[in-house]
Amino acid sequence: MYLAEQVGAAGFKRPVVLKRIRAELYADAEYREMLLDEARLAMRLHHSNLVEVLDLGEAQGHYFLVLELVDGWPLLQVMKRARDLGVPIPPSLAVYIAAEICRGLAYAHERSEEGQPLGIVHRDICPNNVLLSTHAEVKLIDFGIARSRTRLARTGIGRTRGKPAWMSPEQAGGDPLDARSDLFSVGSLLFALLTDVPPFTAANDLEVLTLVSKCRFHPEALARPGIPSQLCALVLKAMSKQREDRFASAQEMLHALEDLQRTVLPIAGRSDLQNFLRSLSERDGDTAITRQQIPPSRPSSPGLVMLSGEQTVVFNVGDARRRVARWVAAGIAVAGLAMAGWWLQHDVAARFDSVGVSPVVVED
Repeated sequence: MYLAEQVGAAGFKRPVVLKRIRAELYADAEYREMLLDEARLAMRLHHSNLVEVLDLGEAQGHYFLVLELVDGWPLLQVMKRARDLGVPIPPSLAVYIAAEICRGLAYAHERSEEGQPLGIVHRDICPNNVLLSTHAEVKLIDFGIARSRTRLARTGIGRTRGKPAWMSPEQAGGDPLDARSDLFSVGSLLFALLTDVPPFTAANDLEVLTLVSKCRFHPEALARPGIPSQLCALVLKAMSKQREDRFASAQEMLHALEDLQRTVLPIAGRSDLQNFLRSLSERDGDTAITRQQIPPSRPSSPGLVMLSGEQTVVFNVGDARRRVARWVAAGIAVAGLAMAGWWLQHDVAARFDSVGVSPVVVED
């Protein structure tokens, strides 16, 4: 992932994010197709709880995605910061975050075209793929391995993709998936938010997959002060081994979470999450991307400007034959990749290695 700046006519500027496959993986046709699949699928989706894919570009035969910038932190980082500071995430905020995720999933799961459901399943719901903005927006990212009816690249028989600790039992077993698989993952994420411990942990991924496939975790960890029994029951329902015992849809799970917000939990919303994130920053000094020091960009004309460390590479897009993305060909530029301090300089290598992200180098 790279932070960038979209530059247009009359001084127009907007921060965005670039994503592409790491150079060493680009030779793998399946990885390339995964990126294109993400573009084809995610550009159909427009919802306030989903990170929007704005465009697909190509530079020197290498594709990259232009994504909406969420100025904040991955949920995983927020959880770690809260743990390090000894500040538990309140159950009311955990439920609010889970509800916002379900809101985005409900839209994606129910998305259809020309009366035909797309059959989207995200397949990688985890703390890395949930972003929290400084304005307390909750956004789901990375449809790179999502399955849909229209997907061109197919996962081979017996192969699974995703992060083992956050999979559903059927996903860990390599079985066919539907939207209820994502709901299991949301339940696992909510379990971790409430207990500060992922439900499935082991020495290696194979052992984790075994635990997940058998749905072996410790539900008693939820029995702690401040967590209402109704909330425990909701988490366990979402994490039922048999998908028929889970919520039938993300919309149903969302309604159940909202019922808890109206009845047994203190009211919590965006302002409460925003205050919580602000309090973390005040205590540990960790700031969002746009508040970090960024080397100045220097585009002389609409073009593609990419910064990697101390090196700046400028590509003038006046030559349409280069076909570097429809935005760029239209006179929009991408600049400021040294802003990657949020995702790369601040632990992002670990966060995003699994999707195979690398620098984009474009030369005139």
